[in-house]
Amino acid sequence: MPQALTRSLLLLILAIQPVLHTNTHAEEAPHPMPEMLGEWRLISMQMEGQGEGPETAGPLTVFTANTLEIQYESGFSERGTYTLDTSVKPARITLLRDGDSEEADRLSYGLIKIEAGRLHLVLNDEGETAWPTRFASEPGDSPNMGYIIMARPNDAAAATAPATQPMP
Repeated sequence: MPQALTRSLLLLILAIQPVLHTNTHAEEAPHPMPEMLGEWRLISMQMEGQGEGPETAGPLTVFTANTLEIQYESGFSERGTYTLDTSVKPARITLLRDGDSEEADRLSYGLIKIEAGRLHLVLNDEGETAWPTRFASEPGDSPNMGYIIMARPNDAAAATAPATQPMP
């Protein structure tokens, strides 16, 4: 190969080398609510204004960038994906359950906020397609709307409060 051609090829390789080594994956956008990521334990739940739930600390919910997993003490777990819309206040969450249950592939629409170290979540479920309008569950509300409060597992309330305690 003539020396001029070799030099041209070498210069071309050197010129495109930075392009070849750049990150071709777009950088992920920051999570819209980074404070919600990680582990949360159910401490309170209401449906139609009535407390419901286990008599001991509730299941553990783990939020990652766009997935969640609910882990029960029995070893059973539920998984799903979620999207957030923080352009509205309060923020909206849309959940899509995974798995083989009858609830798989069903969307749930809700509101989510973090206040005083607690994650508040109100969800319409069971085929309801309207967004909740408030953080509450009262008598006469759809029996498919639940209001959940969670705390971090290392929070004393998460370890001691039964999930049936009255809502604050």
